[in-house]
Amino acid sequence: MRWFKHLSAANKDENLSVVLDSIGLEGYGIYWVILETIAEQMQPKNNKTSVRLPVKTWARISGVSPKKFRTLAEFLANRNNFAKKTSLIILRNGDNWLEIDCPNLLKYRDEFSKKQNRKSGVSPE
Repeated sequence: MRWFKHLSAANKDENLSVVLDSIGLEGYGIYWVILETIAEQMQPKNNKTSVRLPVKTWARISGVSPKKFRTLAEFLANRNNFAKKTSLIILRNGDNWLEIDCPNLLKYRDEFSKKQNRKSGVSPE
């Protein structure tokens, strides 16, 4: 995917407001870095919304320590942190890796990717 829609009022979203209030701009920024990393790997002809990388790679991309990244990602994945009981990401843990999934990215796809999916016959969601 070349780009995704980032709503100008995203910081006022109920879940993202919790992120800002609880873990600050660092957590908010990490959330967007995660989405950018996943979106960059998304291909027009499939709906895969997850990326599995070593924890050290996620941390390097985000500019924090591996321990800090894991802590922030676990916060974003814990649906008990949010009023609607829906997490922002889905997290699968390994000893040295994390797979992060964000199915909501499908609804924020760029127009180019949506057109490519229509041509390929892949359903959008």
